[in-house]
Amino acid sequence: MTAERRTLLVTEGRTSAATGFPPSFALDRSQVEGVVGICLLQDSDADAVSVGTMSSTLPLCTLVKPKERYLAWEPKRRIRAQETAAQINAVPALLKEVLRFAAKVRASDLWFVLEGQTLVRLAYLTCSQATQKLHIEIPGKPSSWLRMRHIDHWSAADLLRKIDNVVSHAEGLAVGSLELAALYETRLGRRPNWLPPVLDTRLVLDPAHGPDEHSLRVGVVGAAFATPEFFSLVEAIVALRARGEWRSVGLHVFVETEAVPCQREGSAIRIRRCDTLETLIGGLAELDLLYCCDPFMITDPDLGDHSSDWLPIYFAAGRPILFHGRADTATGRFLRSAAGSFFCFREGAEALQHALLRSLRQRDLYAETAQNARALLKRHFSMEAYCSSAREFIGNAGEPQSTLTRRRA
Repeated sequence: MTAERRTLLVTEGRTSAATGFPPSFALDRSQVEGVVGICLLQDSDADAVSVGTMSSTLPLCTLVKPKERYLAWEPKRRIRAQETAAQINAVPALLKEVLRFAAKVRASDLWFVLEGQTLVRLAYLTCSQATQKLHIEIPGKPSSWLRMRHIDHWSAADLLRKIDNVVSHAEGLAVGSLELAALYETRLGRRPNWLPPVLDTRLVLDPAHGPDEHSLRVGVVGAAFATPEFFSLVEAIVALRARGEWRSVGLHVFVETEAVPCQREGSAIRIRRCDTLETLIGGLAELDLLYCCDPFMITDPDLGDHSSDWLPIYFAAGRPILFHGRADTATGRFLRSAAGSFFCFREGAEALQHALLRSLRQRDLYAETAQNARALLKRHFSMEAYCSSAREFIGNAGEPQSTLTRRRA
């Protein structure tokens, strides 16, 4: 008879993907069967326990973590000194508290969500100091949050090495994007569990039945700004607007506070600021097509800017996606598998113009594509789907460590 597995969740409690905008996905990891406690790491200036949308009655241990975010102008030497001090002084003391709490809740397994430097260092020390089985979740691309936090090069390189080491020791591995899943499958020789962000079903809008015959309005959000693909889209929109065939033609760019480097194109571009998922999804639902791209000029087709992070938001808006990128990227393969998008697999503004027109002139296919996207949202981005994948992640015995290490070599 298999012994009961009791898992302690160690996390910062952030609920969004590593993009930082929009601010909140309705993800409550405490709902996963087998989780018996939560160890929450917070900043020293946190006003109260903030676990996103968690409303759990599970035992909770709140710990204060060292500073992890820096300003761009801070000297890198000073940042390195603070990061080194945190690693030497704060992290070992935090690990003692984590293991003490794990013993209190009788945890047989530890689930670390690698959302920041402290969690990475804690998981690294756990490999040599804990008896519990280790499960690692990497919700976002580590190099992205290291860059956003302005971590010095030496500390960033050390943290990335530690992540590789932790992954090689872990019994279970889960990732938050299709791109990371493909990357680690190549490295490890096995597919990690995919734990995508989950949307509150109350935010999901009905799929569109057809485009507005009098408008050609495209929405974009995420990390597409300042890429060649984005500027091709701007050029395509400006060219279509000049044709005068629609009452309204424009590119709606959704941002939080950042400036978008294309203001010179005038009224063809509309910058829309929003700070909640509800306003973002509602704004996208007003449009005709939603633009999702993967850069063409990347060495590895699975190492883009993780456009899959934004798929649930696009799906929830009920408007079809136009995917622009190579057919062999992780996002491209995912969307092609269920006809969940229109596609443009060629570079340049001219190719995008043809793709935009083709997408909006096929009313039946437009509605079918929106319905297919809705099916993908339910199948992959629901709380039920998340919990099912998470249970497999923390309950699967996996392969022996020696096998994983040998494959990585």
